[in-house]
Amino acid sequence: MKSDERKDNSGGFSLLEMMAVITLILILATFAMPIYHTMVVAAREATLREDLFTLRSQIDRFTHDNFRTVASDEWRATGKDRRQKGGQSRRSNPRVTHYPASVVGSTG
Repeated sequence: MKSDERKDNSGGFSLLEMMAVITLILILATFAMPIYHTMVVAAREATLREDLFTLRSQIDRFTHDNFRTVASDEWRATGKDRRQKGGQSRRSNPRVTHYPASVVGSTG
């Protein structure tokens, strides 16, 4: 054997084969990304729905245990809303603070 003979490089992939594989992967990723995004949004909505249900349950439990709503009696007497400094509440009737669970839970 001569030392200047080159080895046969038939064991690797050609540039054309590599480009075809990368193109195929990109096409598959193009279809998969919208599905992945939809699944992420659905998972976030499910978590939000569960958190809202828990919050509503805790508010109902507080109201039942304390025989009053979450808003304190002092707040109702002054007519002040914490969101507005010193002004009247934006609600027309500040005593209406309870919404039926059927209305709150009817999102999905």
